[in-house]
Amino acid sequence: MKYLRIGFNWLILAGIGGAAFYYSDSWFRFATDYPELSIPAASALLSSLIFSFRRRVKTKERVANYFTEEKLMDPPANKFRYSDRMAYILAEMSDLAYFEVERENDNFIRFIGEAIKTDPSNAEMLGKLVDRYKELTRSISTSGTAIVSEKDLADLLDKNGFEYKPPYLNCGSAQGFMCVWKNRESPFVVVAFRGSEKKIEDWLTNADALPASPTEVEKGKVHRGFYRDFMGLKDQIEKTLSEICREVDNNCVPVYFTGHSLGGAVATIATRELMSDGEGACYTFGAPRVGDYEYFEFVKTPVYRIVNSSDIIPTVPPGAWTALFMKFIALLRFMLIKVKGAEKLLTEIEGWLDKLKDYRHFGDLRYLTDVQAGEFDKTFLLRNPSYLDVVQWFWRHITVSLGMPVKSHGMRIYREKLKSVAVRRIHHKSIGKAYGYFAARS
Repeated sequence: MKYLRIGFNWLILAGIGGAAFYYSDSWFRFATDYPELSIPAASALLSSLIFSFRRRVKTKERVANYFTEEKLMDPPANKFRYSDRMAYILAEMSDLAYFEVERENDNFIRFIGEAIKTDPSNAEMLGKLVDRYKELTRSISTSGTAIVSEKDLADLLDKNGFEYKPPYLNCGSAQGFMCVWKNRESPFVVVAFRGSEKKIEDWLTNADALPASPTEVEKGKVHRGFYRDFMGLKDQIEKTLSEICREVDNNCVPVYFTGHSLGGAVATIATRELMSDGEGACYTFGAPRVGDYEYFEFVKTPVYRIVNSSDIIPTVPPGAWTALFMKFIALLRFMLIKVKGAEKLLTEIEGWLDKLKDYRHFGDLRYLTDVQAGEFDKTFLLRNPSYLDVVQWFWRHITVSLGMPVKSHGMRIYREKLKSVAVRRIHHKSIGKAYGYFAARS
């Protein structure tokens, strides 16, 4: 059973790699050059994709209650250094972003609304039709997450000290929401982006890893799928931020971008594009690499990149490791030089990898250590640990179970670990305090 489980996990990795290959022109050229192999190859690829999809990280099994630690609900909004309390709050926000929000601007609902205005006599019947439509959409949700109305989201945020700012952010595969901390003395804005779920659009966005064209991005290289997701929401975000500034007497308020997985990638890009040198910060959870050093050259806003133990998503795209893969491909090409068509195919793969080799992480790493199941109170938060240590810990987990890096990506684990760390450290008296020196709370 152990080896069967390992074999299944290898299929997951094969499916991830196969997805990128499948959605490229290389597949069609392969099918043309090797028609006798195209059917079995397609069958194997489809099987691995289906299996990896069924084994994907699921976020619907999340903790029911949010913002349960009242003592952590007073974040230092105007101090942009890393804060345990802010990390806790933004982790809650990143998980809330996974809820599928039922929007009143749905085309069908809007059409019915216009019909009611035209002929109010049918208002009761059409109202029941809308209610039935909402029930139906809840039952066939493609993401498997809970569907809530914008009012439900607004009420939940209001109960915990935040004011929801419509509209709900939505464009293609990118979704999210914005809210404001209602403390008039130190308000701040949160922009939370949703991460990857079951929807095929999310998988296509993740697989669209080639750099955006120079006509889209003037400087540096950035993941095309993530960048286009952000650009689809950019105008909505800028408009809402402008409205918020007018509400607080035209004063700019700190802005905190956040998100998990794909949402973290979009949050990092949003920080670079909208607030490269402003008041606020960006907190991401299990985010992949999104761009090269040149793309982030002028970013001064703090970016805190939180990674849970052996989470596999921050390791992709492979970045500097791509050079090793390219060496392996070159060796394989030499070994298969006499195999018909092998050199051409491997050269194309090598060229595709070459376009990904410059992707790097950006930001200040905070690493959550591994603990036994449920023992979150034993978690340590390490600041910028040695990269060699991180790699060693990652591979140690893989030797135990290939599925562990996938399980480590769950948002529930991030939330529980960050809450435990924050509660423990908020009670800790620093050495500076013990000697009478000033030490700000974290």
